[in-house]
Amino acid sequence: MPSKDSNEKVVSVHWFRQDLRLHDNPALLASIKNCDKFIAIFINDGFTGGLHGTGYNQAKFLTQALHDLNDQIRAVGGYLHILKGQPSDIFRALHAEVGITHISFEQECEAIWQDRDDAVRKVAAELNIELLEGVSNTLWNPFDVLAANGDTPPVTYDMFLQVTSCLGEPDHPVPNPEWDDLLFAEITENLATRLKLYNEVPTPELLGCYPQGREDMQNIGGETHALNLLKRRLSMEEETLSEFFIHPEMINPDLLRQSMSLTAAITIGCLSVRKFYWDIQDVYFKLYGGISPPTTELILRELFICSSIHN
Repeated sequence: MPSKDSNEKVVSVHWFRQDLRLHDNPALLASIKNCDKFIAIFINDGFTGGLHGTGYNQAKFLTQALHDLNDQIRAVGGYLHILKGQPSDIFRALHAEVGITHISFEQECEAIWQDRDDAVRKVAAELNIELLEGVSNTLWNPFDVLAANGDTPPVTYDMFLQVTSCLGEPDHPVPNPEWDDLLFAEITENLATRLKLYNEVPTPELLGCYPQGREDMQNIGGETHALNLLKRRLSMEEETLSEFFIHPEMINPDLLRQSMSLTAAITIGCLSVRKFYWDIQDVYFKLYGGISPPTTELILRELFICSSIHN
């Protein structure tokens, strides 16, 4: 959490990346706790959120998620500031004009993000800005998994299970943030121009993505929709599991119905993978007691992420 010097105002900025949600966001919680003023931002650097080389539907899903996040933050008195540019340059400008003292973000450990994050760490060290990094986009901290396996990623599913058994169960989701008495810092018009602040949540077209044909998007982006879909999915899981089936959509497939898949929501962080994991655990425990639920896909996701760290 931000530490206060008696002579310094604590101004925290949370950099939303692939954690487009308010629930189970430990870096966000650390950022707003004991801060004097708070800023929420998303940076369009051409890559974050899967924008590089993406299609129209994926960009639309992202903008829907940003809309939902902005609506939730506006409901408590703030805004999600969506900026365009390089993160290191933006944080340097925010420090000069707003006096930010802390930057928080959720860990993105894949190798493709390391140059970006290293540049931000360099600026933070130069300007004496404290970094608050959370881990909630994965079930386990991938670097802990590597360390437990001799600094190399497990190469098989069984090996991954063996390594993570030494680390214990994944952490449970953290509580939702408390917004009472939180003050939001303002961005002046001059600074907004310098930072290329969007006047509103951009459309896919403003992000450089255009329809190529008859895109018929079934998935809907945003934390609110993801949590509602999770409730429906868990209800379906419980109903089918009580009849000793495992994959509910395979039992009664409906190709015309909106998909119940939560993959897209987990990928850009509208839904916490830890919440999904533990909610499934709760359903299984209710029905079967101590029998382990079929979370193979989630474990494989962790395995692939660990394998990507140095690649």
